[in-house]
Amino acid sequence: MIPKRLTATNDFQAPAPVQHLDQRDLAARWLVSPRTLEQWRCQGRGPRFLKLGGRVVYPMEEVEAFESANLHANTVAALPTTVYPDGADAPR
Repeated sequence: MIPKRLTATNDFQAPAPVQHLDQRDLAARWLVSPRTLEQWRCQGRGPRFLKLGGRVVYPMEEVEAFESANLHANTVAALPTTVYPDGADAPR
């Protein structure tokens, strides 16, 4: 049996874009302690998350929505328009 030849151009697949961040990755992104994220989850602060078994992950669209909702033009007030991926306009 003759083995099938592999070609470099046909076998390469680009990695899928990141769709979720785990607690460690989000903590590194925001330069906070993973424990801070744990406390925020208990307090109902921070971005929405998924709990899959015992594993917590943050969907990228929720992380980006939380970041957008917390943009400030100055130290007094947040920017006026907040849009969440699910269409909700209330803070979480």
